[in-house]
Amino acid sequence: QFVAVDGDTLHYSKEWRFFPDFLSDYIKDVLAGEWGNAEIAKPIEERHPIMQWYDAYCSFQQANEKREDGTYVANATGVVYCYLGLAYNLYLLKRNVELQERFVARLKNREQFQGAYYELIVANCLIRAGFELTLEDETDEASKHCEFSAISKQTGKKFWVEAKMRSISGLLGKTEADGAPDTSKPTAQLSKHLNQALKKPADDER
Repeated sequence: QFVAVDGDTLHYSKEWRFFPDFLSDYIKDVLAGEWGNAEIAKPIEERHPIMQWYDAYCSFQQANEKREDGTYVANATGVVYCYLGLAYNLYLLKRNVELQERFVARLKNREQFQGAYYELIVANCLIRAGFELTLEDETDEASKHCEFSAISKQTGKKFWVEAKMRSISGLLGKTEADGAPDTSKPTAQLSKHLNQALKKPADDER
């Protein structure tokens, strides 16, 4: 099967039977093999969260037996949804907007991973809800700006979108060194995140 990622790029493999087969290869292409191999060489607890998911994903695949037609069937686990969901979000962004190298670099940076990962989730929801996204210029450091703007294809109404996700020590690569509280403080830094978002100038409805 062929999968169109954007207007100029087609992906193909004789090994693909289902769309998740493409996703499994696509995320490796986006993140680059050299980076992945360097992470795999580390002890599992020191690896980037994406590569910890990858390890669990491989174990999940190996735990299932092949059927007579050569396919596999299994109930997906949380880590499978995380890993393939990330791949799908990257595909959606590339297919509908653009996938900037700067954004991929943020994903691969352990300290910036959580923020970039959450922005992808928000973008996914808006794209599937029928919004056209426009990314902001991340190279412009002279002023603060939102993650992206979203225009409804039905009404034409434009919204200013800022994504904030609180950090929890031990999750998504965050530690106490990042100022992340433990799980016993569920609303910690909530006001801080809201205030930071509201301080950014918005030309459109938030």
